[in-house]
Amino acid sequence: MAAQPSVADSKHPQRADGARRQTETLVQERMVGRKIDGVGFMDELLAIATPVGELSCRLAADQGLRFELRDSEPFEVDVDRNRGKLRMLCARLAVLCQESGTEFLLYGGEGSIRNAWKARWMNTPGEHWFTIVAE
Repeated sequence: MAAQPSVADSKHPQRADGARRQTETLVQERMVGRKIDGVGFMDELLAIATPVGELSCRLAADQGLRFELRDSEPFEVDVDRNRGKLRMLCARLAVLCQESGTEFLLYGGEGSIRNAWKARWMNTPGEHWFTIVAE
């Protein structure tokens, strides 16, 4: 008997596909090269996270970022200087959480952003990742 797909897997495949395309485009437009916009990037990434519910990012193998959206397969986007750029995005999350009343935790922590998202991140020399969950 073949396994049935879970409700979560088939709930909103178009939403996840659209979020993936938006994320790929956002990375290419705001994070590639020397002229980057980390503040604008994170604001738009928060908007992408809202309909999918949860979005995570970590380093890909060599040059890139690996994104995971709830109920979707992970995907990678090529980014030059990926480690430094991911660390900058984690720092931006720390600032957004501080602006919303959470203690400033540059190297890792969790907090709320504008009462709309929860964020967790690790931003140490050996470990870099973040997760955003829509409330």
